[in-house]
Amino acid sequence: MVLNLADFQMQFCDGRAPHLYEGDTKVLIDQIVSADAFIIGTPVYRGSITGVLKNLFDVIPNDALRGKVIGFIATGGTYHHFLAIEHQLHPIAGYFSAFVVPGGVYAHNEHYADGELTSPEIIGRLKALGESVVEIRQRLGGGFIGVEKPLIPRKSL
Repeated sequence: MVLNLADFQMQFCDGRAPHLYEGDTKVLIDQIVSADAFIIGTPVYRGSITGVLKNLFDVIPNDALRGKVIGFIATGGTYHHFLAIEHQLHPIAGYFSAFVVPGGVYAHNEHYADGELTSPEIIGRLKALGESVVEIRQRLGGGFIGVEKPLIPRKSL
């Protein structure tokens, strides 16, 4: 399943418990919770992920990604933003106790022509990323391996 956050009317995170959100936000939360693995992509603006993706991470339950495998993709105007995967997305995945496939894929403007991805290198890396997400998920069997984190309660403002 592919979810494009632009197709949803997300509510802003306001500190309420995830089960209290309604509409598209509830639909997104339910989709994230029920997924087995993820490939998450984002454009990078000013060295950071988009606000709507950050908002999604803020509204999902603390255990929504626990033990799940994630592959990351990012795009940007130049090579200057390729470290956003390492510095922005990996720490978020770590907070959620998710397993990250090493070597995310970053594409910039030179990898596209007329709005279409044309770089054989990037296309090959995307294929390898997808295969790696599936293989790691299968090897883990859906279980969690790691140190349990302390309970971090949510509190409304």
